[in-house]
Order: sequence, then C-alpha cells, then structure tokens
Amino acid sequence: MKPLPQASVSRPLLVDKYRPSSLSEIIGNEDVVAEVKEWAGKWANGERQTPIMLYGSPGSGKTSIAHALAKDMGWELLETNASDVRNKGSIEAVVGRAATESTLSGSPRLIVIDEVDGINGQKDRGAVPTIIAAIEKSGQPIMLIANDAKAQKLKALRGAADFLEVKPINPMALAAHLKTIASAEHMDVSDAAIKEISERSRGDVRSAITDLLSPASFRDRGMDLDTALGNMFMADDFEKARRSMWDVDEDPEHKMLWVEENIPRQYTRPEDIHRAFEAMSRADVMVGRISRRQHWGLMRYIGELSTAGVASAKGGVYKRRDSYQFPMYLIRMSRTVVSRAVMKSLCRKIGTVMRMPSKDVQRQIHLIAPFAAQDPEQFKLEEPETRMLQSFVVRR
Repeated sequence: MKPLPQASVSRPLLVDKYRPSSLSEIIGNEDVVAEVKEWAGKWANGERQTPIMLYGSPGSGKTSIAHALAKDMGWELLETNASDVRNKGSIEAVVGRAATESTLSGSPRLIVIDEVDGINGQKDRGAVPTIIAAIEKSGQPIMLIANDAKAQKLKALRGAADFLEVKPINPMALAAHLKTIASAEHMDVSDAAIKEISERSRGDVRSAITDLLSPASFRDRGMDLDTALGNMFMADDFEKARRSMWDVDEDPEHKMLWVEENIPRQYTRPEDIHRAFEAMSRADVMVGRISRRQHWGLMRYIGELSTAGVASAKGGVYKRRDSYQFPMYLIRMSRTVVSRAVMKSLCRKIGTVMRMPSKDVQRQIHLIAPFAAQDPEQFKLEEPETRMLQSFVVRR
C-alpha cells in the first residue's frame, strides 16, 4: 500500500475553488460590500480610516470579503488569527510591526485579524488593549473579523472600529449559487436537493458547498455502511481506501464514529490497532481546527486520514467481517453532559411541531423517535439532533 501522503488531493475542494476572487462575486450583503469599497478607496487616496469589524455567523462571507477586497485593490494581504497570536508579545510582533511598516511597493497592506472573539478574556489579558494600540499607531488598513459582536471581550473595540454586520445569505440566492457550481462541476443534483441544502445551511455558504459535494446530495447513489467499511478495511491501495466511503449517505463525523468503533473489531494485531487510531487521532485534530478556526480547507484531509490512513495501518491480511458494530458513542450520547443540551433542543423542536411539552417528548422519546425519523425535515433539526434521534431508533 502507498504511504499516507501529507497533502494528497485529486480534486480541489469546492469551498476553495469557488471562493470569491472579487467583491463583485460576493453573494448578498451589497450594503457591506459598498461600505468596504468606499473605505478602501479612501485608504487608496491616502485618507486614514477607522478599522472595520466584520461580524456575523460562520460561513456568511466575512473572510471572503476581506480576501476579495485585497485582490480588487491589488494590496498585500497579511492575515492572522487572534486565537493563534493571543498574547501581547505575539500581537505586537505580528500585527504591530505590519501596521507601522510600509510595503515595498508603497501601496497599502491590508491587515486582517480573524477570530477576534476567540480571545479568552481571562487567559489572554492584554490582547485586546494591544490590538487597540496597534490600531491607533497603524498606517495600514486593518480589518477585524468576529462571529459574535456582542461578546463582552469586544466591548473595548467598539470605540476603535466601525462594526459592520455580514448577514447570512438568502436561501434563494444561495440555491442559485449552488446550482451554478453543480452545473460547472457536472454534478447530477436535483433542484429539490439544492433547495434543501440551501435552506438547511441557514446562510452558511461553506456548509452549503460542502453539503453539495456530499453523496447525500446526488440522485441514485448510496451504499450501506457495512459494505463501505468492509471495502475500506480490506483495501490494499490508497485510492481504493480513500474512495470507499464516498457513496455512504452519512455526514463525515458519523462515518468517523463508525470507523473508530470497528477498528478493534476488524484488526487484531496491537500494532495495527495503534497505527489506525493514530490516523484517526490526526483526523480528529483536523476536525477540532475546523470547529475552532473555520479552516474548511482541512476538510480534505479528514476523509483521507479516516479511510486510507486506517487501511494503511494493517500489517497483514484480515478476513472481511459480515457486519460492523453501531457506534457505542451514539448510544451513550444521551447520558453525557454535552448531549443533554442536544437532547433538550431535540425534544423542544419535536414538541413544538407535535404540540407536546418537551418533557413529555423526552419521556416518550423511544416511542416517538421511529415516527419522527420518517420525516425529520419537519422539525428543522441540526446534525447533532438528527444523530440523537437516529440513536433512539437504532436502540429500539
């Protein structure tokens, strides 16, 4: 078997491929785009401007606006993540220096500080004042990005930056965008599937494009998990292993749980099990980075690590199993502290539609779940809630 590559990609991730290269390609938020253009024009004319804080839900286009602006203006772009350079010394070294030094060309340098709301108010004391100090001394345009503008830690920045809300993309506009991508990529995706994806994403463009590439979006496709897992574990070639789970109608995290659960059931040699879980650990690190930093470009590696990485871990030939174990994690979810919030939300949504108190729904969830799972769309469930609902169906 080929060794696991560090950066093997056969096809550009659609999220990256279709990232706007100009402000004219930004979907929606015309008022924000207009203000950003005007702001940049004044900087280009030598008029120093107050920094801009772009805030809004993940996937609404905040970072894309910053990148597109830099390209349109022909500016050098320096992007940093506030959760990475969160202490005073790091911020001064990276942001402070870039804000006061001119570029070789003499044109402005756009400084983008992402995840400003990711700064921990207690652990990262001094970070926000240092950012404000850099802003006050800056001779370069600065753009701050955050998800939650109401975060207490951002209160001090309100007098130092102009806050602009980047709103979630309208479902109809998003559906049109997805249809354009599907056509360009020669994807056989129905209008109904595109409509469902655009509505489910709640204005998150990244999430919608990622879902568009999911096998669940395609017509006449599908493979059961037992078959897919068997193909993956038995694969003797990197490409076969990588493709093994493509046609499974499950989200990536759910697939990972199935793989993790069945590694010790398929492999018997301790060294093989160790190597397989090492690959899964690396995939889990990528999941964490995507969750914390919204670095969706890492998504491509998760699938490879959790399939080809696991398949390449075996040091010999194994017999294919007839069936595989349902993830115990999903069965135990309702007993964990984290999942109580998911359970509460699930019962509230089901109760609203069925006109039942959420407490009654929770008491009767084993009876309700099989029927609710037949038409989950009516409850507008998030992925964790859907998984929770399915876990009760399976246990029954």
